[in-house]
Amino acid sequence: MCSAILLVLVLIFLGSRHAYALDVTLEWDASPGAHQYEVHWGTSSGDYTEFITTPQTKHSLTLADDTYYFAVKAVDDEELKSGYSREVCVIDPNSIPAPYNRAWGITTGILAGFKVFYNTDHDTTPTLGSSDLIDGFVDAYIPIGEPLYLQPSGKIFKDPDDPADHRPPVMIFIPCPEFSDPGGLGVALYDEVNDSWILAWDGEGAIESAAEGWLAAEPIPHNSDQTNDIPATIEIQLYHFSGAQAALGRSNILAGKEGGGGCFVSAAASD
Repeated sequence: MCSAILLVLVLIFLGSRHAYALDVTLEWDASPGAHQYEVHWGTSSGDYTEFITTPQTKHSLTLADDTYYFAVKAVDDEELKSGYSREVCVIDPNSIPAPYNRAWGITTGILAGFKVFYNTDHDTTPTLGSSDLIDGFVDAYIPIGEPLYLQPSGKIFKDPDDPADHRPPVMIFIPCPEFSDPGGLGVALYDEVNDSWILAWDGEGAIESAAEGWLAAEPIPHNSDQTNDIPATIEIQLYHFSGAQAALGRSNILAGKEGGGGCFVSAAASD
């Protein structure tokens, strides 16, 4: 039986004078023993009304404007199928707030709640890399869930020192699993050059000097919505690319508190 696969979403968007279309490219890790793959999608989470079969680990398709949900199955040479991969979604461009015009996210698994909003002026699409490349954390915090590793690493989306750069910073939502209220959580920066974590936001005060030129605004916590199965997240805006991981402060565990821990953010050090 084929093993589960990891779905990574790569998005390219095209428009014309008369109508808009989404050119979506999906990529996923190869599954041992897989002979081919089924790419499923639909306009409701978990309800896939369309699918195609491909021997490749990458597939592109063009869709009309809407919100779409995607998942992939691996199929071996005896037609045995794996379960669905984690589900990713493309958000309807017509529902995205300015200055952003494109967004995608993850809707199932430990990274459920992750979303990234950006503008096509950036000339690149945010994707996720292997979290194995950003291991480690600040001693005062205990990481929760899986780290995000946003790609391309080090990509500058807005230069804070250039008044002529009118591109908006990228906005991401960091999942904080097991939290209902992420208020008071901190944010830490991972410096890839020095292989170390740096506190960027303590959850209460101003952005730390180490994060200047990296965090474009103070983080905003969003409580979970259990009725609609929406996890808690922390919203941040980035001048340059990074990753993220939720974490809990050790002192708050000792105090029996839920919040006040941290959400780690891994980022390439800027020159």
